[in-house]
Amino acid sequence: MASLEDTSKVYAGFLRNCVRNPGACSLVAKSFEGSEDDAVEGLRARIQHLFSQAADRPFVVPNSKYGPGFVDASALQQNLWRAMYFPISWPVLSDSLAEMEKGNATRMYETWAAMGKFSPPVPHFFGHHLREQPSMQYLEFPIIGCLDSKPTGRRLASRDAKIDFARQMQRTSFSGDIWTAWVVMRTFCTIEPFEAYYGPWSREEGLQKLANPILLVNNQADPCTPLKSAKLIAEAFGNDSARVLVNNGYGHTSMSQPSLCTALIIRNYLLYGNLPPPDTGCRVQNEWPFKPLSYDGLDKDEAKLLRTLEELSSSFLSK
Repeated sequence: MASLEDTSKVYAGFLRNCVRNPGACSLVAKSFEGSEDDAVEGLRARIQHLFSQAADRPFVVPNSKYGPGFVDASALQQNLWRAMYFPISWPVLSDSLAEMEKGNATRMYETWAAMGKFSPPVPHFFGHHLREQPSMQYLEFPIIGCLDSKPTGRRLASRDAKIDFARQMQRTSFSGDIWTAWVVMRTFCTIEPFEAYYGPWSREEGLQKLANPILLVNNQADPCTPLKSAKLIAEAFGNDSARVLVNNGYGHTSMSQPSLCTALIIRNYLLYGNLPPPDTGCRVQNEWPFKPLSYDGLDKDEAKLLRTLEELSSSFLSK
C-alpha cells in the first residue's frame, strides 16, 4: 500500500498544471478567477462528476477505430491511472475529459482500448470497477511481483483478508482497485525463481558497505514508487553506499518528466562513479508537456541530451 501513497500528489500535479496552462489544457479554456487552489478543486470536482456519470450510466461510443463500445468508471479510472505514469499524455487526457463533458467519449474509449484488449465487466467481490485483463502485456506485473517476493509472503490467508486488503488499497489511492487485482493475482503464484536476493537490506541487518555505491533517482511524486521509499533505502544502505537524487517532477521514473540537470548527474555517475551531494534536487520545466520544452541558453551538447530525453518521454505515448 505504501507504494501508492504519492499517487494523489501526481494527480494534484496534473490538475495544477492544467489550471496554470489555460488553453493548452483543454479543460481550462481561459484564465481562472479567484485563487489557484479554488480552481484546482473546481477542476477536481468536474472530473469526479464524470466518474459519477460513468458509474451510473456509461458513456456509449457508437463508433470508433476500435469499433463500438462504452466508457464506464473502470475505463475512466484506467486512463487516469495510466496518465499519472506518463505526464506526456496529460494533454491527450485533458482533451478526452473535455470531450466527455460534452457527451463525446470516443477519444477516451480509444485511449483505453489501445492499452490492451479487455473483457466486459465481470462479477467480482472486489467491486464493480474491476475488469479482467487478459492482455499479455499486463502479465509482467504479477510475475515480477511473484518472483521478487518471499514465498511465505505471497499468499493472503483467506477471502476475507483479500477483501480487507482491497478496501485498504481503495482508501490509499484512486488506483487501489487496479493494484489490488495485480497483488491478488500474485498470491496464486507457485513459481520459484532460479536465484533471488532476500537480504540483508540494511546495515543493521548486516549489509556491508557496497564496493560500488548506488544512485537512487526518484521523482518528487511518483504514482507507484514514492520518494519516501528511495530515502528509506538510502538510509538503510548508508550514506557511503547510496545517495538519492530527486527529480522534481511527476510520473513514473525520471524520464517521464525530463530534467537536463538530472541527466547530467546520471551521466557523471555512470561514466565516473561520482555521486551528487546529499539532498540534491533537480528542477524540471513545470509547464511541460502543456507547453514545449525550452532550449534557451543550452550549448550543443546540452540541447542534444535534452532532445533525447524529450524523445524518450514521448515514446511512452506509443506504449
